[in-house]
Amino acid sequence: MDKFTSTKQVLDYLLASGYKVSKSTLYDHVKTGFLRSEPGGDYLKAQVDTYAKANLKRIDGTLVKQGDELGRLTLKEKRLQVEKLELANQKVKEEIQRERERWVPRDELDSELAGRVCVLDNGLRHFFWSKAAAMVAVVGGDPMKIDRLVDFMNQELDTQLTAFASTENYQVIVTDNANN
Repeated sequence: MDKFTSTKQVLDYLLASGYKVSKSTLYDHVKTGFLRSEPGGDYLKAQVDTYAKANLKRIDGTLVKQGDELGRLTLKEKRLQVEKLELANQKVKEEIQRERERWVPRDELDSELAGRVCVLDNGLRHFFWSKAAAMVAVVGGDPMKIDRLVDFMNQELDTQLTAFASTENYQVIVTDNANN
């Protein structure tokens, strides 16, 4: 059918073609001149198609201005853009997660350092007692003064450990030797 003899036929055609239009909307568009009839009162199919593409939405919600193919391509493009944004969002989330995994929480770092200091402290104190005689002999000292030497070394150790332990702000730099 190349022409329609009534507005009702135009409405039926548009609905069958997948356009979202009500009877009152179509009559308003005819009244305001969006859709014009031929001098005999007929509506040409080409004019109806042009009117629909320029002024109506499809039932699926897409606005078609330059043909169905362009509408499908626009819809596909929008879907691809959404997919691209979702992939970019996922990539950023993964990067944030990897970055979080690189850092050690402050309380865990403090506990680890405190444990290492205790091991160092006990190890050095044992070293002083076990090697004190050798140290005294090296300096040609009196073995009777080992207690005094150990006390001196322990005092020096306490001074060093106190300085180490009282550092409230410290920075730990972790490097990946595989990439350097």
